[in-house]
This record gives sequence, structure tokens and C-alpha cells, in this order.
Amino acid sequence: MKFQSQIASLLAATCTGVLLITALAACSTTTDARIRAIDLNQPASIPTPPADGEAYPLLPPSAERGAALYAQKCIACHGIGGEGDGSRAAQIKQQGHLVANLVMLARTRTVKPSEWHTTITVGRIQNLMPGFSGSLNAQNRWDVQAYVWSLGTIAADLDAGRAIYAQQCATCHGAKGKSPDGKLQNLADGRWLSDESLLEIAGAVAKSDAHTKLKLSEAQRIQVASAVRALGYVHTSPANLRQTKITGSGVLVLRAMNASPNGNQAVNAPVTLRALDANGEVFSRTAPVDAANIVTFTSLPQRSDYFYQAELEYAGGRFFGAPTQMLTTTSLVTDVIPYYETTSDPAGIRINNVLFAVQNLTEGELTMVEIYEFDYTGTRAYIGEKGRTLKLTVPASAKNVRFDGLGLGKRFFQEGDVIYDTDVVGPGTPAQRITMIYEMPYRNSATIDRRMLYPVDRWNVFLPETEGFPGTPLRVTGAASTPLKDEGTRDANSVKVRVYSGDKPTSDTLRFDLTGQPLGAEKPGNDTPTVGIAMIGLALTLAILAFVIVRVRRIRDAVHTPTQNKQQLLHQIAALDDDFSQGKLRPDDYHTTRARILATLKEIWE
Repeated sequence: MKFQSQIASLLAATCTGVLLITALAACSTTTDARIRAIDLNQPASIPTPPADGEAYPLLPPSAERGAALYAQKCIACHGIGGEGDGSRAAQIKQQGHLVANLVMLARTRTVKPSEWHTTITVGRIQNLMPGFSGSLNAQNRWDVQAYVWSLGTIAADLDAGRAIYAQQCATCHGAKGKSPDGKLQNLADGRWLSDESLLEIAGAVAKSDAHTKLKLSEAQRIQVASAVRALGYVHTSPANLRQTKITGSGVLVLRAMNASPNGNQAVNAPVTLRALDANGEVFSRTAPVDAANIVTFTSLPQRSDYFYQAELEYAGGRFFGAPTQMLTTTSLVTDVIPYYETTSDPAGIRINNVLFAVQNLTEGELTMVEIYEFDYTGTRAYIGEKGRTLKLTVPASAKNVRFDGLGLGKRFFQEGDVIYDTDVVGPGTPAQRITMIYEMPYRNSATIDRRMLYPVDRWNVFLPETEGFPGTPLRVTGAASTPLKDEGTRDANSVKVRVYSGDKPTSDTLRFDLTGQPLGAEKPGNDTPTVGIAMIGLALTLAILAFVIVRVRRIRDAVHTPTQNKQQLLHQIAALDDDFSQGKLRPDDYHTTRARILATLKEIWE
């Protein structure tokens, strides 16, 4: 099963009140591109604002420092190059918003640094963008902006601008922006630069009487403006910064292991190694398996925020190893890539458990989460016909159908009312878990009628506990062919839920009636504006277990171990690092907790 190249965002897609980060400066409303006539030769006479780092940077902003912060806070929405194509961009578009392209000329040339800084600081809540003043200090936010400037700067233009500046500007303004006699504006002064757009700087070069002899074209004036801005921050090429993210001295040795009885070796089969961080794939490399069933990758970065996962192509299937971390103190790591002989025969596949969970109930709609746990008793990996493996039906009234991780059009495909998976299914109990989420209309009551395409052993329904809300509480009644037992309320991750359990159905349809209409008003003492479950648990033998969405399976001595939520653990690490950097944790507590989470994450496999 697949540890996706893009880190799954299921929790952000399904939990009530999730705030998606959209554009860093998408909301900048600067539309007036007229050039303000300033004079670079005017004496420096700028009022001095409070020295708190908000009005202007107290230190020259650093693109290199900003690159790491951009990767943590911005890349998931804005993408590697700042073009608004991050892993969350499609989801944000579904909510009626576009992630800004931070490097388009209309933005990079017209927006003042102070305007960018304000947007990063306070956010644009109307566009689902939070402010970052709580997690980034003022200098951090200037550093992020410096990296965005670097992304939007063409290296050849900057070099050309610096050459023109050295030849025609440095005599008066000084090589580093400070005039020899100190009478002219210090071009490297952060207070001055923070209030000047590139077009405004270029306009001064065009209109100032002292500059008329320069005879520069419009393109050259923009080049000089870029060079002037670069006097005030530590510019580093994003390409060079990315190079440091994809090279190092680490070595990863992987052994391909065939778990099918009397299976063949995978000699010369291609293995793709993907480096992933919390925002998705950073880079990938491919190499063949050698005669000893070994594949070796060298020159890997040794970073605590990276996880490596190998993907082996064999006999028509794609097989995945567990995520492996290479810490900064580690130079050599060995691991296993499990694989099987393959078959297109689905015999032996059944559904061990189905969980229906109602979330985010309003007066006219609800969100339904369906979790399917599949068992497969075969000895080969099931690859299906034409790459189609597990299949699910989807209700006719469902809208906004989505899955954990890669969704429709990527991993899952739909034909009529059937959605089919393309992931290989290896033997195991459980062999695969699939989570499907959708919205459906609801007012007072609804009959849930779900056709199953495989035998089902048991099933459960989870409802948010609605006692105490205005209106009538939610209840479930099973049909005669699919009776349900009310198990009462349980705690699922500190949230009260009512649990209904059902045994093996006598038909291929699971049917139950949902009744009740607690109003959209909050329960006394609660803050949520809708009735819902922020995070549900998975019912196994009527126990509330952790909500599992991880889709990585690893074989080590043919014994299966429990899985954990990889996305949740990655976000726990990120949150822990943020708390430690802000001084909220003692070093001993931080290192102990981080080591425990990392150990758990390394062990996740099915």
C-alpha cells in the first residue's frame, strides 16, 4: 500500500473549522501600477518608527533563513516555485478560492515589502489565510519575504542589474548603496526599502533629473531596481538552496524481499526512492535492483525533517517500503522493500469491518465518513484487471466525494456509481483500509442504503452525541436484514460518540435509518457551530481505537504490527518543533517526546 508522494490532508478536509493557508500575498489589492516619482538622490529624511522589526527589518532579511520557513508554512499552498500550485491548492480551489501566484510580474513589481509583511502578519481571513504573527516573529516574516523575492527574481536579470549598478550607479551611491559623502539616500536602508516597490525604484531611475544621462531601457531600470533591493537583503539563489536539500552524504541500502512462497527475485526491477517532508515530495531518484536483490542510494541529505520511501515496480504491481528516517548523525541505513508475485484473481478479498461516521451536521446537510477495512487471504498481491483493484459504490446523492490522500483521478477512479482503487492489495489482515468522505442532503431523517461489492463481516455506525442540543437527538435504526445494536456512548479521542454495531448482514446491502435534527446552534458550553465529530475513532470489536488513515504496509518476518496515522504524527513533530523553538517546552521533554514520536512513525506499516 502506498505512502503517497503528496502527504495526505484528510484531517484538514474533514474536520470542522479547519483553516487552510492560502496565499501569502494573494490578497494584496494593489492594482495601481503607476510609478510614484521618488528621487534616489534626495537627502535621507525618513521618520524613525518604533524599532520593533514590524515596520522595517532590523536585520537584512535572509533568503536562506526564509527558505526553511517557507517550506514549513507556505509551500503546501504556494508550491515549490511560489506559483500557487502546492499540494493543497486544488482543495482550496474547491472552496472557492485561488492560491496566489507569488512570482507573477504584476505582483512582484508592484507590491511594497511593507504590504507583503502586513499580509503575512495579519493574514486575510476572508480568503482563509491566517496571520503568522503567532508562529513567526517579525524577522522570520521578513526572511520569508526575502525568499519569496528570490523566487520571483530572475538570476540573469539580477546579474545584469548589478553590472549596470557597478558601472553607472556605484560612483554616486556607493558599491553597497551608501554614498561616499553620506548625503544621498542609503539604498540598503531597510526602512526606506520596505516602502518602495520595484516599479517605484525603477521609476526614480527614469524620472530623476540626475539619472537622465543613464539612458536605460525599461527592462534595464527594472534590473537595476532588483539590484537595489538586493542591497537590503541577503539574496541566495533558490536553485542553489534546493540543491542543498537534495544532496548529502547519506547512504540508504534496501533489500527487496519476495514474501510469496517460492517467489522470484526482482533483479533489474526499478526502485524509486522518494524524499518526503510534511508538505509532500521533495525529490526522487530511481535505481535498479542488483543480482543480490539489493539497491543502494547515495548522496542523500541527512535531515531530521525528511522521510524516505522506496517504491518497487514488479510483475505489474507497485510495492512500497516503510518510511525511513535518516537523521543528521546517520550515514548508512538498511531496510526492506516487501513485494509479492501478483494475480488478477480477487478470491479471498472480503470486508472485515465497515464504519459509517456522521460529521458536521447542519440543518440541511451532513458529512458522511465511510471507513472500509479489507482482508485478503491470498498468497500473491492482487493487482486486478487493467490495474483496477478494490471497488466501492457511491451514493447517488453524494457530492464532493474524496478520499484520504490522493483522490479521484489520481488513485481512485469512478465509472457510474462504482469507484475503483488502483493500489496493489497484498495479503494480510487487514490488507487495506480506504476512507471515503462525502456530503449528502439531510433534514430530519434519511435512509442510508449502501451496496457492498464484497462479503462483509461486521459494521458500525458512529453518531455525534447530541443530547443537550436544541432539537431532537440523532438516532439510528437498522433494517430487518441488517439489524443494529445501540452500544451507548463512548469516548473517541475525547469526543462523545454514540456507537451502533451490526453483525454479518444477510444481503449485499447495508441499510439504516438516521433520524433526528439537532439544530445548528451550539450545545451549551460548546463553541462549535455545527453538530459534528472533530476526529472519529475506528471501531474494532466494539472498542474505540485510533482513527487510521495510513496506507503503508511493511513486511518484517511476515508479522504485522499496528498502524498509526502518519499525517497526524508528522504534524505532531512539526507542532512540537514549533513549541520548542518558542520556548514552550523544556529541552528534556522536547527531545524525549520527539524521539518517541519518531520511533512510532518509523514503525508504521500494515
